[in-house]
Amino acid sequence: MTPWKLKREVDRVRQQIVSVPYFGIDLVRQYFYDREFPGNLVINQICEAVGNKYVIFLSFEPSGLSKSVFATCQHLRRSGYNVMFISNAKLSASDLDGLHENVWRVVQRPNFGYDFGGYRDGIRLLRLWNIAPDSLVILNDSIWFPIDANCRVLADLESKTADFQGAVKFSKPTQINKYFFESYFLFVRRHCFLSEAFQAYWDNYKLSNIKYRAVHQGERGFSKAMYSAGHAHDCLFSRDLMVDLIEDRSASFLRTCLEYGAYSDEYLALHSKSLLLAFQDSDTWKQSALTHIKKTIERRHFHASFPYASMTLTNASFLKKNKSPLHLCARQKYVQAVQAGHLPLPTSADMWDEIQAASRNA
Repeated sequence: MTPWKLKREVDRVRQQIVSVPYFGIDLVRQYFYDREFPGNLVINQICEAVGNKYVIFLSFEPSGLSKSVFATCQHLRRSGYNVMFISNAKLSASDLDGLHENVWRVVQRPNFGYDFGGYRDGIRLLRLWNIAPDSLVILNDSIWFPIDANCRVLADLESKTADFQGAVKFSKPTQINKYFFESYFLFVRRHCFLSEAFQAYWDNYKLSNIKYRAVHQGERGFSKAMYSAGHAHDCLFSRDLMVDLIEDRSASFLRTCLEYGAYSDEYLALHSKSLLLAFQDSDTWKQSALTHIKKTIERRHFHASFPYASMTLTNASFLKKNKSPLHLCARQKYVQAVQAGHLPLPTSADMWDEIQAASRNA
């Protein structure tokens, strides 16, 4: 086990232990927090809503908003969404000025409950204001989105009929029936928003600053609650989709996928290098490459492991800001692919600058 993985596992166990005594503390804190709601929030109405499509966009940048956040807001606005920008940190005057053009309302709240604490407040505010969106996007700033301003992610979500959707489905090959939608990009239709299960989930949600509890009750718990209630659900991107799409690609395409493959497992990285050195435009080599790719994404996240494949075969126009070794490597490979002309430049120059900066080793 690598030092980074060991550190992650130790921290996970620590959080599980610490979460027990903090459960009562969180309940008391939430009681007083909710008793003051919404008076404990700073809410700025920027403009009138247009249409009935809304976004809850959660951000936590205590040192000031990244310029890419403004590009995301602009894309959401141009796509016909009223943006409720929720910040878990205090915003400066310049931050507010930058949001002014493309945001419907700005909400500043205490950093209590991580992303799902902010999501919960946003949903409570919509209900308080008697707003039931035809389409509701729930998004956070842990991704650069969109890489390409002409991407169809939002349109593709809208075109599907399912009540509850996620941009990305996460599952383990050994537990294919235990999957959830990654919570940085979710989509909810009016029928789901108004459902008893949706309302009950948020009414009963317990805020916590213990990350272990927030992830399991939030990201995994929300998907489970919607599935259990019988809501039709769907996603745009998944491991299964990646496998289906690469099956019929040429050997030369797979070689490019491997050239820009990202690895956190040394033996997989070495195997990739050996495949590249032994490249032949043959069915035999192609099958070896396919086996390698499938094995890699069984262990690691498909989008991070093969960003070139994900971005060329699907409309996955985003990159994670996660600081893990795998995601750092994925950004480095993405930057190399752009610089080599194998992937297009991001539409936003600010976003490109940030991705390049975040691809450098600390």
